[in-house]
Amino acid sequence: MEKNVVYVVKPLFIKCKDGPTYFGLCPATLKQRAAEAQAIHKVGKTVLVKVSTLEKYLDLFIE
Repeated sequence: MEKNVVYVVKPLFIKCKDGPTYFGLCPATLKQRAAEAQAIHKVGKTVLVKVSTLEKYLDLFIE
């Protein structure tokens, strides 16, 4: 019997405008938390958020 395996690929970076959908936060809160976590990276005019760094920071509020 074959087992179906599903792999989920998590992005390393997401655009700041896509962050509210990904994390379920409002845009202002996302920008504030990402700045506090030092997870914001700018490439030219594009603002990126490092997902792993922000997730670790947000986990501090859960525990």
